[in-house]
Amino acid sequence: MYQFNPSVVKKNNGLTFCFIRNRYLYGGPEEIVRQSILHYLIYDLGISVSDIELEVNVPGVGRADIVVYHKNQPLVLVECKATDIHLTDCVFDSQALNYADILKPKLIWTSNGVSSRFYSRKINEESFSEIVNVPDIRDVTPELYQYKPQSKLIEPVAYEQLFTEKTFNDYRRQRKDYLTTSWIGNAKDEFAAGIIRLGEFIYGQKAFIMDAEFGKYRLVNDLGVRTRKMSNAGEAMYNFYRSLEIENMQTKKVFIINLGFMFYSHQHLAINFPQDDPRKAIAEIKLAEKGMHIHNRANASIIHHNQINTQASKPPIKFFDFLKNEGVEFEPSFNRPIIGQYDLREKPVLLSPSWSRFMENVIDYAFLIVKYRLYAANFPREKAAVNTRTKTHPVLLEARKLKRLKRYQEAIDFVNQQIEGDLDNNTRFKLLEVKVQAAQELNLYDDLIDAYLGKYKLSDDLLYLFDIAKVYLDKNDYENARRYAMEAEKLGVKAADLYALIGDVDFATANYTLAGEYYKKAFQIDENFGDCELWMIYSFVKAEEFQRAYQEWKVYSSMDLLLDLFYDFDKSDKVVSHGFLDFILTKFPNNVDFLGRKAYFLYCARDFDKALVIYQKIKRLNPSDVFLGIQISSALMMLNRYKEALNEILLHPADGDFLRLLCLGSIYKALSQEIESQKAISQATKLFNAAEENDVFLTYAYYYICGMRDKADELLEDQGPDFSRESLLCEIEYLIKPFGFVA
Repeated sequence: MYQFNPSVVKKNNGLTFCFIRNRYLYGGPEEIVRQSILHYLIYDLGISVSDIELEVNVPGVGRADIVVYHKNQPLVLVECKATDIHLTDCVFDSQALNYADILKPKLIWTSNGVSSRFYSRKINEESFSEIVNVPDIRDVTPELYQYKPQSKLIEPVAYEQLFTEKTFNDYRRQRKDYLTTSWIGNAKDEFAAGIIRLGEFIYGQKAFIMDAEFGKYRLVNDLGVRTRKMSNAGEAMYNFYRSLEIENMQTKKVFIINLGFMFYSHQHLAINFPQDDPRKAIAEIKLAEKGMHIHNRANASIIHHNQINTQASKPPIKFFDFLKNEGVEFEPSFNRPIIGQYDLREKPVLLSPSWSRFMENVIDYAFLIVKYRLYAANFPREKAAVNTRTKTHPVLLEARKLKRLKRYQEAIDFVNQQIEGDLDNNTRFKLLEVKVQAAQELNLYDDLIDAYLGKYKLSDDLLYLFDIAKVYLDKNDYENARRYAMEAEKLGVKAADLYALIGDVDFATANYTLAGEYYKKAFQIDENFGDCELWMIYSFVKAEEFQRAYQEWKVYSSMDLLLDLFYDFDKSDKVVSHGFLDFILTKFPNNVDFLGRKAYFLYCARDFDKALVIYQKIKRLNPSDVFLGIQISSALMMLNRYKEALNEILLHPADGDFLRLLCLGSIYKALSQEIESQKAISQATKLFNAAEENDVFLTYAYYYICGMRDKADELLEDQGPDFSRESLLCEIEYLIKPFGFVA
């Protein structure tokens, strides 16, 4: 059975090696558990890498950590937690079960490394039940017995191996078999499966290089992402991933055509590539990608296969000529170009393909593109030695030591003294990080801003502008907060937290309409971020743009949020709240929740006549509301209409000690005005007799309110030291005081 073994997880300079992506990546304690489980699945159980997927997108829920497939269907769902997270039922109910409702696996496995819990789907049911004492998950999922354990670890590809042409070419020749066998496992079509894993390999290089930005154009990081996201062909290639395990020749034909399309779109990059000028190289890449995108859009826009646009038909004709030169033959009747994801009603019949040579060419060109991409992307920056260990600078060691000893001010002063010394940029950057952490501990805003500015200048990372804006906001310097946030937006940052911050600044400076616009942008990017939905509507209401607030609410929100809004307004801005509530009541004149809120506002404003009218309207709309008797009688008492108040409260006998006490309070108020005192005492006695037995608090309240003070004192003496006259009177007064009663 699985045993947590963090030693099998490879680390390098704070990065963790992923056995699926075949690259180093950033990750915390949870990532260690995930990779340990992956090592167990791949090397102990021998499950093919092609049957395992990480961070599976579950629409409307989130991302499942690990999914193991069997015959293209989810078999095992694994939810990983850090070792310090307890595997409670909440972990299963709130995450794993939600994923399982969509993916429908046979087994759910939750693990924090130290312990594991398993849940199996009941036969012919949607529910899961927990299984205890699971020595081997293959006993629960016998489908996994088809795999055989492996022993060879996948070694990551070092960055330096790809940087020079000689080592790159050597790697391409020597490791091609490794790509198509060790990475693929038991795939039946090694070349087809190999190119997909090649895409994953190219994607893996993102851990070793940083994006290079030239003007408004951000270099696309890898071939795999581009072919998947920029074209129907690429998307089809990704969707057919698991079909490679099936003897489905038609699927393979379409897949191979997709690969050929990818190859055709980029083959000119291998000819006369301006490797001596990185900027020209990037321009070539940009032009090729733009042409590929337009090419795909043109193909997808063909409405009917007999109505061929001349601009869209030329590239496919050349593409078919290329395929024929590679040994691919077609039926004579097939003379149409590629349409979208291909017309599957009349498909090309591949009679005598030479797939081996074709695939080798694709792999060669793909590697060539990767090499030049790495060359172009890294030219403007110092080459990052991710895979080489360097000795930490003594200045950095001293700064970290001061911070570790919690001598934060000394650490900040030390960094300020050393930052302009003879240091490399990497050491300067890490020194500034020490300064950031120390300044955060002491809430030194100016030092924080200075450190973030230094990090921004060294890295050009736009998110540091956002960090600076957050510090200025905490400092209540709204002008500078907005300036840096707007600069980050202008330079290309599009994030919910950035827009929400701009909204906070505008709201704090009473620019409510602008605040609403930015909260809306934040909500449109991330619906779950920071109550932006509520703040968006709140801002338009504060601007007294009631119609706009109503329209946004109709599009984005719910009735519950609107009610919450009125509760929040009651605490902050009653004038604006009254105006918006009156506007909403014109849209929902018979909504008892809005009417109740309006009556409450009027009651608090001591406009008891209008409050009473609305309470009586609510009573007609919702006669079953047991609380209305209390509310109406309270308004009547405030208008000195005690007899009506008494009759109203007696017409609505209430459940629960609190409401019975209010009834007694109403009777006490009536008694104090000497209105029908005998009738009041009689009704109070009936209420008291209907109360629960041994209710000391209610009994004392009854004696006290009805003037039987001697009996009240005797009751206290019988109860002992746990009850005191002062505490009971305090509690009675607390309950009845809001209704104008005096105990």
